[in-house]
Formats: sequence, C-alpha cells, structure tokens
Amino acid sequence: TPGFLAPEIAAKNLMGEEIESGPLVKCSDVYALGSMAYELLTGEPAFAGTTVNEILSAQFEGTVTPPSEIRPGLSASFDAPILAALDHKPEDRTSTVLQFREAIEKAHADATDPCFGRRIVVAAADAGSRQGLASTLSREFPSLTVAEASNLGEMMHEVGAQPTALLVFEPSPPEVPGLNMVKRLRGDGRFGN
Repeated sequence: TPGFLAPEIAAKNLMGEEIESGPLVKCSDVYALGSMAYELLTGEPAFAGTTVNEILSAQFEGTVTPPSEIRPGLSASFDAPILAALDHKPEDRTSTVLQFREAIEKAHADATDPCFGRRIVVAAADAGSRQGLASTLSREFPSLTVAEASNLGEMMHEVGAQPTALLVFEPSPPEVPGLNMVKRLRGDGRFGN
C-alpha cells in the first residue's frame, strides 16, 4: 500500500531496482509502523492523496502534520516518535522497530504523566540556591523541563520564550520588589489577573 511504503523503497520500485534484505528494509519497516501508528492515533493517513502518485509525492516531500495537531486531545508526547519514524530520509529515521517501540512506550508513559510538557523557571540571584533547587526539581520530576534565571531580565526572557507552568523566584529579588514583579508579569498579557 503506497501510504505505508517508505520513500526509498518506492523509489527503488519505480526505478525497477531489486530490493535486498538489510538495513534499508529494516528502516522501511519502521516507516511502515510509523505510518500505521499515525493513522491509528489520528484516524487519517500521514500522507493523503486520491491517487498513488499524489500519495508518493506527499511522501517524497516528507512534510507530516504532527498527530496532536490532527487529533485534539492526543498528547503531544506521541509527535516526536511518530515523526521520527516517518522521516523521509532513512538515515534520520528511527533505526529499529525496537527503538520505535521504546519511544512509543515512553510517549504513552509521558501522556499519562501529569507533569509531561510542563516547564518551571527557577529564578534566584544566588547561583547555589538556584542550581540546587533546579537540580532537585529535575531529579524528582524527570518529565519536567526546568530553566534557570539569575535576574529579572533572564526570568522575563525565559517566561516569554516558552509556556511556563510554574515560576519559582525569590520573594523580593534585588531589582524589583515582589508586588511590582507580579504587576509586571500580569501586565505582560499572558497571565491572568
């Protein structure tokens, strides 16, 4: 079926070349599994088309919409392993079926972890305190992303760079008293009143 056939195998078929067992075929198996997983999770094929040529063109182009964008409610934890399995370049694709299975199992575990995708920014002028707290949070909650900031400017940059679930900072950093910091964060438009 064209939608599950790896581009490199499709190219060999189109050129009339013989396909021998080996790393290329193993990598194409990962592609087929990625394509099946995509369709099972989203209800749509990774590469759509009404003709074989349209499907193959989409595959050779290599652009795939992340599964979580197709199916709202699906954890974004599944995006990376599936997109890695569907990479149109075999050398950039997940190498083995076992690696793909492990990545999907981790994605499933992350999807059920309430901390997955959560980000904390730890802001403190004292490097030892900041690094100690960041290290403890990373160790205790491995699925959290922990960023550090040593001053207000860095903290505002980190908070603005990516969605942040929790901000841990000194009650009154030297450059801005606590209440003024809260006003500044709220005035940024991304935080509720």
